Order: sequence, then C-alpha cells, then structure tokens
Amino acid sequence: MPSVLEETAGRLQLNAASLNDLSAAIVYEGKLRVLVLPGMAADILKQKPLRVEASNFNVTLPAAVLQQLRDLIPAEQLAGSQIFLEASEVEGEAAQRMLASAAQQSGVELNLAGEFLDFKLYIATADGKKSVIHQFVDQLTLELNTHPETNRNLLGSYYFLDSGNMEYAGGSWLKGKVALSTEHLGTYAVLEYNKSYDDVPSGHWVHEAVQELSAKHLIQGVGLRKFDPNRSVTRSEFTAMLTRLLGLEVKSSTVFTDVSADQWYAEVVAQAVEAGIVHGMSETRFAPEALISRQEMAVMVMRAYEYVSGKKVESKSVIQFGDLSTAASWARESIIAAQVLGLIQGRSDRNFDPGGSATRAEGQWFCIICLKSRIKSKSSKPGLWDGSVEPFQSPFGGYRNLRKPIRMNLSVQ
Repeated sequence: MPSVLEETAGRLQLNAASLNDLSAAIVYEGKLRVLVLPGMAADILKQKPLRVEASNFNVTLPAAVLQQLRDLIPAEQLAGSQIFLEASEVEGEAAQRMLASAAQQSGVELNLAGEFLDFKLYIATADGKKSVIHQFVDQLTLELNTHPETNRNLLGSYYFLDSGNMEYAGGSWLKGKVALSTEHLGTYAVLEYNKSYDDVPSGHWVHEAVQELSAKHLIQGVGLRKFDPNRSVTRSEFTAMLTRLLGLEVKSSTVFTDVSADQWYAEVVAQAVEAGIVHGMSETRFAPEALISRQEMAVMVMRAYEYVSGKKVESKSVIQFGDLSTAASWARESIIAAQVLGLIQGRSDRNFDPGGSATRAEGQWFCIICLKSRIKSKSSKPGLWDGSVEPFQSPFGGYRNLRKPIRMNLSVQ
C-alpha cells in the first residue's frame, strides 16, 4: 500500500506523495469513515481516477469529479484545501424508521441486506469553508458490502431522499458486494426487495420470475397486491419490459400518431424503435393497446438478442413445433432461433401457439429467461441483459445509473 500521511481508526488521509504516480488501489484495512485528499488531487493524480478499498465499501472517484471539486475553490486557496469523503453508518432507530417508511410507501417487505451508509463528498478551504457538489459531471462508482445469507436474486441498492422517498439505484453483483454508478451521493442501502402478490402465490409456476423481476423494478402489478398473471399483454407493455431489461436510454421520439408524448409508454416505445427491437404496424401506427401475440414476442426477443450481442443465431430447430406452419412467415425464423437459445417455450412440447395472445405471466417468463442467460456482449450499454446464452450466476448484468431513478411511491406502468 502506498504511504499515507495519516491512518487512524476510520480515517485515512492521503498526501501528495501517496498519490503521486499511484498505480494501484489504496487499501484501508478496516471500516472507512473519512477519506481526506489534497484539494489538488486531480492534478497530483494526473487526471487519473482514484480507487480506495475498505472493509465496508469500495469507491472509485473519477478524475472529472476530483477536478470538479478543485474548480469550486479559488486558485489562491487551493494550497491549503482538502477533499473529504465521509461515510457514516445509518443504524438503530434511524435505520428502522427509514426502512419502515419505505416499506409502507412501496407495499413491499424490505430487509436490510448489506451496508446502510450516508455519504458526503466536499472540498474545504484551510479556514474550514465547505463547498459541496450536488450533481457530478461523471459517474462515481460505489461497491457496498452484502450479507452472505441474503437472496442475491432480490438484492439491489437504494437511495434514500430527505423526503423519506426511496429510489432504486440498481447494482451489479461483484464478489460479495453490490456495485452501482451514480451522479450524486447521499444515503444508500443494500436491500432485499420481497414483493408478493395474492394471485401469484408461492408455488405458482411464474412466482419466482415475478418476484425477481419485481426486485429489479422491471415490472409492477396492476394493484398493490394484484399481478393478474393471466391477463393478456399489450404491445406497449411488452415493449416496456424489454426496454427496461436492456437498460435502454436513447433519447428519441416517435412518429406514430397513436403514441402521444404524454402516454407512459411514449419514451420506451421510442427507445425500442430506435434500437430496432420493435416496429410499428405501419409507418404512422404503433397500436400500443393491441394485444401482443406469442410470435411477435419471439421476434422482439430475438431482435433484443441481436441488438446486445451483435450476432445472429442459426435458425436450426431443436424440437420442431408442430404448429410452426401456422406462424407468420416473418416470425418463423425468430421462433426457431429463440427456441435454439432457450429463450422461449411452447405451450406444450409440440405446440407453440404463435398467434395466441401472450399473458403477463408468459411475458415475465420470457424476460426472466433472458435475464438468466449470458455471453460476452459487444454492447457497452448499461442494462440487465447482455444478450447472453451461457449460465449466468450473477443476478445482475451491469450498473444502472440514477439519471432516471424509480421512485417507490410512484406507480409506473
């Protein structure tokens, strides 16, 4: 470990000598509560990021954020300035109160599954004047510890606002930690999100899929306790499922006359069309409320696969569906390819029912199969599914940022 100016219980103060020509992470043996850096850390590090690893969390501070802090201080005061990263543990009654409030608002069983920390990042002049950044110019990475006995499929990181609301911050499983990227700091916790619906009880064939996708905030019920698994899915609803699964964030707008900008699905439809995952029924009509057929679903799943993997799959059927001839000619190749990848199932061993309406339960099943598969992806886009087909041990597939947080007290279609 590089030399440091001061290392005491919970406090790590790095000097210019320890940052100069740094080629590895700074490792602190113990729980880190305060990290202190020179105000000119960005210059000393030659615009390289700084990574610090401790027993309770790891952090990577981008060079752009260190420079952003430096720019808050007048040049004549930089020599005596210091950057502080504070990490205070939220515990006891305060933690219980915050979790209880979030659980009540979301109607979900929430269990603390790792660290619950309040982070502050600021720069201070020699006379103690503090300057805080509320929005970073680049994403900072946090890696928070998790408890070993928790259900990894239900884990996620959450950001707590001063108002008491909670936002899902996503996360990526990384060697016993949940890693997330964020453009601001504050209070974060690793939680187990256990959502139950009365009509999808334990033992229902889609129970685990619904539970896991709910924990990743890819889906929601039609009510606080109702999921309605047998209800047919519309084109806009399944488009939203896949868009969220892939983490699409393309800024776009649609030209469809039946998709007005104020509809909840307007943005996801635009993103999916931009990515080539879904097409309109015509150049001007999308039919968002039309029920999606199983063959349409198979086509969209394969387009999503090709979008993230950058490869096409040979459409050689493993088990020939007896009713494949009833599928539309534009859908047959996708049905076969999706079957080869294990991304779809028939309604029986020999029957796919290509023209049948897909149910909400089947939509979740498609998504969970996608989520549980993995290969190396050519795409650098953040998302939960990377178009993979090998067994996927981690319940997460990539960082999710907080540019578009999901608020727990809001109803998202």
